[in-house]
Formats: sequence, structure tokens, C-alpha cells
Amino acid sequence: MKKYIPFLFLLLFNAAVAQDLATIKQRLTTTYKTNPSKTTVDNALALMNAGGGFTDLNYSADTDLRVHLNRINTLASAFTNSSNLSTYYNNSTIKQKYYLSLGFWISTNHNPSNWWYRQIAYPKEVSKGFVLLADNLKVDDLGLYNNAVSYLMWGYNQNAHMDGANISDTIIGALGAAVCESNTALLDEFRNWIDGMLLINDTGEGIGADYMFAQHSGYGRQINATSYGNEMYKSVLSYIEATNGTTYGVTHLANLENGILNAFQWISFKNHYDPSTSGRKLNSSTSMAELVSISDRMLALNSPQKAALTIANQRIKGANTLVGNSMFWRLDYMIHRNLNYMMSTRMTSTRTVSTESDGVSVGIYNYYSGAGANYVTVTGSEYDGSFFTNFNYRQFPGTTAEQDAGTLPRITWGQGGTNGNDFAGGVSDGTIGCSGMIWNKRKVTAYKSWFCFPDEIVALGSGITETTGTANVYTTLNQTNFNAVEGVSYEKGGVVTTTKTATNFNVLAPSWLYHGSIGYANLDTNVNQPFVVNTNNGIVSMAVDHGLNPASKKYSYVILPNASLAEMPTLTTGLSGKIVVESNTAGIQAVTHTTLNCTQIVFSATAGGTLVMSTGDQITVDAPCALILDRVTGKIHVSNPRAESAGTSVLVSYLKGGVTTSNTVVFPTGNLSGSTTSFSLSNLAVSSFQPDANTKARVLFDKNKIKMATNFPIDSVAIYTMSGSKIHSFEGNRTQEMEENWVAPAGIYIVIINHKVTVKVINKN
Repeated sequence: MKKYIPFLFLLLFNAAVAQDLATIKQRLTTTYKTNPSKTTVDNALALMNAGGGFTDLNYSADTDLRVHLNRINTLASAFTNSSNLSTYYNNSTIKQKYYLSLGFWISTNHNPSNWWYRQIAYPKEVSKGFVLLADNLKVDDLGLYNNAVSYLMWGYNQNAHMDGANISDTIIGALGAAVCESNTALLDEFRNWIDGMLLINDTGEGIGADYMFAQHSGYGRQINATSYGNEMYKSVLSYIEATNGTTYGVTHLANLENGILNAFQWISFKNHYDPSTSGRKLNSSTSMAELVSISDRMLALNSPQKAALTIANQRIKGANTLVGNSMFWRLDYMIHRNLNYMMSTRMTSTRTVSTESDGVSVGIYNYYSGAGANYVTVTGSEYDGSFFTNFNYRQFPGTTAEQDAGTLPRITWGQGGTNGNDFAGGVSDGTIGCSGMIWNKRKVTAYKSWFCFPDEIVALGSGITETTGTANVYTTLNQTNFNAVEGVSYEKGGVVTTTKTATNFNVLAPSWLYHGSIGYANLDTNVNQPFVVNTNNGIVSMAVDHGLNPASKKYSYVILPNASLAEMPTLTTGLSGKIVVESNTAGIQAVTHTTLNCTQIVFSATAGGTLVMSTGDQITVDAPCALILDRVTGKIHVSNPRAESAGTSVLVSYLKGGVTTSNTVVFPTGNLSGSTTSFSLSNLAVSSFQPDANTKARVLFDKNKIKMATNFPIDSVAIYTMSGSKIHSFEGNRTQEMEENWVAPAGIYIVIINHKVTVKVINKN
């Protein structure tokens, strides 16, 4: 009996495979079948000539001929859709017309100059009608059937040079042919391709370790989330929808979910998305409907993270409930959000490239798109419509660039899109964060940083230098569509001036500027610093003018999103004492937010440096890093903005109340290089201490008690070993004498009273 078991297994296996193939084919049929009206079918028939072409199409000149395929797919749906209730269901004439036009298309083999049509777009369309009529075609005209299979497979077979979205597209173009042919070996290959695409990709061709999508990264990692990313998600979802639950289903769905949760919902705000993610055809909404559809389709899969995806779906559709900060360390890119705005900073380094150039339309001169482009979205209309057709390519929001008239270099496929310095990145605790870069390109050097708090974003620039320029260097605060009803306003000497007409003007050291529900408070103390405002061509730009060939110039301003014009004087005045610029040099840029009791620091100097803060404490690092000191939670968050380019660790030393504590932070490596590491201040080791000479404190151990006498009220006590480990702490009694029951082994201890008074004590016990 045993000798029949393998045969039985084979029968069961073959039956299971056959069932899987039938399931996939049925799902494709359901997806591809439409319910065209009789009028639509009649119109297509009326335009078809005797050879199967359409009289209104120029097959030798038209670039995109997919309308031909849409029409014959309409015929296939009319023939196969029994719910159509027309004379065309199972109509032999309609079927023969489909065969005729399909044969014309394949034999003519239209091959436009753009390879994408023949290898991707056309097979995806041909596949729809083919799947619907494959069974009929195989019986009626086997030769045409085989030619159609070959046509559909040709694009996939050219994929040696493809990756990311392009591979998934060619698979969808060939999937119907593989299923109709019962080509299980090919279906195995498709599954492996798709599964491989859902793995974290370290090269920048797909989903990265930070879950942002990148493609065209041959010269450096490049964001392409709402262009190629959308396309990849659509095709991968089409594959999953067809194969889910079969032998050919994917196994790495979680990364697709995480792409929605950790990337796509972060870049979506008020039915728009951040332009930095749009690829070479810069825009803020063109692909929004696709992104919504992708989110809907993810939900329909009922995948393990459906609850979180449901919330993300609502946010992608316009619910502004996502608050926080996210650093995409693989792409030198930060998103910061509150309920009323979204802000992004797109930097570049020696590892990443700016948005590549589009050769024919919007995006030809994307050269500065990675120079610290700082988009702020409040209304959703800031960068919408024709903005990227009309705007000034030398004034991307947030960038520092020479305003010359020369032709900007094109970033072809990303070539030439890197920055001349490896320092670009940021640190995030999930709620707030800071980012910084050393811009060094096209003769201009600038140290640029952004410090993100819930209601304010502080922008600092230092070391702005150019030596052989031919025009002035600007730092653009923002450039958006112009709201002529509201106008652009500024305050100078207590007087508010508003301009609602097309004009160009300068103003020296204004207190603030305002446009489009966004305020810009000037923190620069240089009373001779000119600001330039231009409201021509339906666009408004506001910039700091650093002059011709600037030498170590600076800027310092606060972005106030969702402000009103009436609020600007109060908001600007309220920054005093709340926002403290601790340093703005070519090496250390830092801001303290006194209300949040935290300091954010960008150390960009090769040797690190020391920052003495207005709060009385200080931090020293021995290597470049970005850092958040959160005094409320007692944590330090740190990252390596040079990522994999350089640096493996940083020694962080923190001096407070005469006590220096330190910790060597080993930076994450591999595809986590540049991500944030966090540690508690209580885990710092005491490396040195300096008693406070102006206070007196006596501490001693008496059996199982520790006794203290001081000349000041005791608020708190912390006890450390000489190795720096914190082993005990307790609240003080607000008097000058107290004792605490505590059993300690013999040894030498450091006792810190009120976080500043340090006493070295020997316990003989």
C-alpha cells in the first residue's frame, strides 16, 4: 500500500495547484471585467477600420496608444459580462472584432521611443482583455493566442536592468499569461520577485529600513515615494490581491504595511503630500488619489496591522490627527507635524541625491531640491496647481543658493545630485527632533539646521560663504503660491506693512514676516540684514539676502505655522525667553526650548565640541552628532548624521552642578546608520566632580543611616558609586539637616544634593 502514497500525494498536490490557478484566474477576471455601456461599445466599433486599427489614432506618431487597448478591452468585457444586459454578451461579432484588433496590435508591435510603454504600460493593458477571452482565443485561434502570450512575456523578459516598481509592473503585465498557460515555474519566479521586493532594501531601490521608498538610486539614495513608490505599491497589491491565500502568495507583507504606517501617512496632510516625495515631476497632489486607493486596498486585505492601518487610512484621506516627528535616516529627510501643519526638511549628503531632473517638463532644474528644502504646509494649497511650473528653481523653501542667471545643471537619473559633504541627518524622539547639514555645492558653503518643537520650528544658518560668485546668495524662508487676498506682511519699528499686489521689495531687519497663515520671526540681531520679498507671477518668495560673495554670514528665524496676522506681534514677543539660541556657529548650532526644558544640538565640527547652555549645564562630545537633551524625562537622544560615511561612536559628557557624567554611545551600523539611539541620564557614569565652593555640606554614614547637614534646604539626594552607577536616591525634607535609613556596604560614594552640591564620602560600616 505504501507504494501508492507518493502517487496519491502527487494527485493531491496537482489538484491544489490547479485550484490555486483557477482562483487566481477568477480574481483577475473579476478585476479586469468592466460593464461598458452599449454606447461605449458602439463608439469603439465605429472607429475601428477593416484592419483592426482605429481611424482616429496615428500609429506612427502618437506617443501613447493605450486608448487602442482600452477600447478592445471594452469589447472583451462586453462579450464576457452577462450583467451587461445588451446584445453583446457572447456576441460572436464582438469577439471577432476583439481578435482582429488584438492581432493588428501585436503584429504592428508599436514600440515608441520611451521603452516604458512597450515593456510596462502596453502589456499591463493587453493582459486585461486577454485574460477575459483567453479560453475562447485558445480554441478559436491558437496562433493568435500564442502570439499574445509571447507579447505579454516580452516585457518581463527584458527586466535585467530593472528594479523596484518596474519589476512589479512587468510581473503584472505577464501574470495573466502565466496563469492561463499554467506556468507554475514562472509563477514561482513571480512570487520570489515580489517577496524579494518586500524585503528591506539597503541599496535605495525599494522600501528602506526607515520604510520610506527610494528608487533611481544608482548615484545615491533618492526619495521616490509618491511616484515610483505608488506604482510599486499598486502593482504589488494587484499581485497580492490575485494570489493571497494560494501557493503563490507573499510572505513579507509586514513591510508593505509598515510603509503605509511609517512613511505614507507621515507625508500626507490635508489631501496633499510633501513635494520632496513626488519624484522628478515635482508636485504636492497629482498622485493623491492613487495614494488613497493604495491605502484602501491595504485595508481590504485584512492584514495583521489592520487597526493601525485604519487610522492611517483616515489620515491619508485628510484627518489631521498625526502629531510628532520622524527622521528618515536613510534619505536625510525629516517630517515634523502638529494638528495644524506639516513641515519637512530634505537634505542631501555624499550618500543621498536630490530629486532627479525631468527631461521635458516640470522638474528640469531640480538641482536645489535636496539643499535643505523646507516645505511648510498649513492650508494644502501652498505648492499646489501650477506652482512648480512658475516658481524660482533657485529659491526652494529653506535653501541657501546663489541667485545667478546661469543654466543650472541637470540631475540626470540622480547623477550630480549628491552634496559635497557627508554631514546630513537628524535626531528624533518621536515627538520633537532636529536636523542639520553642511551644504557644500556650486561654490556655496553653509551650515544649516532646523529645530522642531510642537508650535515652533527654529531655522539656523552659519558659515555662509562664497568666494567667486557673480550674484547675491539668498536663504529662502519660503516660496509658495501667493494669496493676493491676504497679501504678504511684515513689521518694522512697530509698523505693519501689507502688500497685496505684484511687486519686489527689500526691508532691513524686520521683526517678522507673514504670509499664508505662516509667520517668520526674525531672531537675527544684525540691524542691517536685508530681507527680499517678491510677489510676481502668482508666487510669493521671502528670503534673507546675504549679499555677493558672503563671508561667514548667518541667519536665524522661527517658523510659526498656522498663525494669524493679528497674532504675530504677540507670538513674536512671546518667543523671548522661550526660544533661546544657544549657539549658531559653523560647528555647533543649538536651541533651548525653556517651556519644554529641552535643548537640541547639532554638532557638525569634526572634533565635536562643548556647548555651555543658558541653563547652566553643558554638553561635550568628541565627534559630530545630533542630540536632544530632555531634562524632563532625563534622557539624551543622539544620532550620527554622517551615517555609514564615518563615525562609529561618540563620547557624550554632561556637566551639571559640578558633576560630569559620561557615556560612550556606539552608533547603529548597516542600514540603521544614522538612526536615533537613546539613553537615560541616570545611566551616565560619573567621570569627575567639582564641589560647590559657595555651599557647605557634611555627609556621614552612621551604621544603617546616612546623615546630612548643610547651609541650605535639602530638596533631593542621589548617591553614586565611584564607577558612576546610581544606586540610591530620595527626596529631601526641605530643611538643613536630615537622615535617611539606608544600608550600604563599605566603600567610597559620591553624594549629590539638590543636583549640584557634591560630597565624597567614605563608608567604613
